[in-house]
Amino acid sequence: SSLNEYYYKLVAKLNGKYYSIYDPSVEYRMNHELTERAMPDHKGGYYVYATPKEAVFADIPCKTGGLFMAPRTVLRVKAWGDFVVYDSGKLSFSHIMPTADLGLPRGYKTSKA
Repeated sequence: SSLNEYYYKLVAKLNGKYYSIYDPSVEYRMNHELTERAMPDHKGGYYVYATPKEAVFADIPCKTGGLFMAPRTVLRVKAWGDFVVYDSGKLSFSHIMPTADLGLPRGYKTSKA
């Protein structure tokens, strides 16, 4: 069982749809479950944070083809199942379900550009 009911994830928002910044082939849809086995050493699962602020400042590794310049928002997600905890405060869960678009805290630019 998970530690909190809700966690937070920074995503790219394009045309009202939500995508992984790191891997644009992953689309997050409200109230739709996503499943990928969480494994140590960043080998699987969905990465989330315990607070919106931590999510906003998440260190997303750069990757060719990623949506690094796209507008961003924070999704509130339910997360459950097997999980891995990383030193940075990041967690990886096997199951997540987005439940709300929280937007970004005031004063935070929506892209790193």
